[in-house]
Amino acid sequence: MTLTLADVRGALLPDEPRYQKIAAAFGADALPHLKSLIEQQSPLATKAAYLAGLIDDPAAVEVLRAASASPRADVRVSAAFAAHHSPIAAVDQILANLERDPDEGVRVHAARAKARRAKR
Repeated sequence: MTLTLADVRGALLPDEPRYQKIAAAFGADALPHLKSLIEQQSPLATKAAYLAGLIDDPAAVEVLRAASASPRADVRVSAAFAAHHSPIAAVDQILANLERDPDEGVRVHAARAKARRAKR
């Protein structure tokens, strides 16, 4: 069965999605849909960015890059928080860029995420 955008939306709709479970069930197949939610500035964009950080696939970096470039500060904060969880080293550059974000809240979350990654 092919994963659809509707499947991903449905999984992210609860107030507190079971992110680890969703990431394990959908894996990299969810990444194009997550990127689409972010680029469309969906109300689910923050959740999409966070979920992307839990998926151990190089394509997740592109989703987090899209989130880090969002016009919405809350999505950029989610990108920073998601990068903290990502096992992929390439997200370090995303965090470096977010540390220079014009929004102070984004910069703070990026710095915290960078520090947490360094402790791993």
